[in-house]
Amino acid sequence: MARISPRVRGFLGAALATVFLISCGVGRQSGRDTAKTPDGSRVQDVATSRPDPGTLHRTTPVENVQRLPEVASVGDCAPRHAHASDSRTACVENRPCRGFGVRDESGSIFCTCYGKVGGCAEGQRCDLRKLSCVPEEEPPGEKPREP
Repeated sequence: MARISPRVRGFLGAALATVFLISCGVGRQSGRDTAKTPDGSRVQDVATSRPDPGTLHRTTPVENVQRLPEVASVGDCAPRHAHASDSRTACVENRPCRGFGVRDESGSIFCTCYGKVGGCAEGQRCDLRKLSCVPEEEPPGEKPREP
């Protein structure tokens, strides 16, 4: 009998293992989920009927916001926040702005927070992560607190 080199034996072993693993997975693709839960019971289909359209969540339409060129903050009247590194504030036209200044097509400069003209209200800050006004005491990256 011919002697097979260790390199060829390794290659043949890997090929056989691959064929074995592929053939084991082919039998499970039968159209139904055959997965099992940790206690050994079979996984059942989640729904047997179509969902009621009245119970589905509705999304609010997205409003496109025109991107206007930003202007630099001038002066030291910009509001201060506890989470200043995740907030935008500016001094626009010598007034505090809870947001940043932009220039429109006519050349007018005004305060905004990602589309909210006038910037954020008192007690809010213009959040860099959410790109919107959030309560001033809300820590960065967290969901709003429920009352």
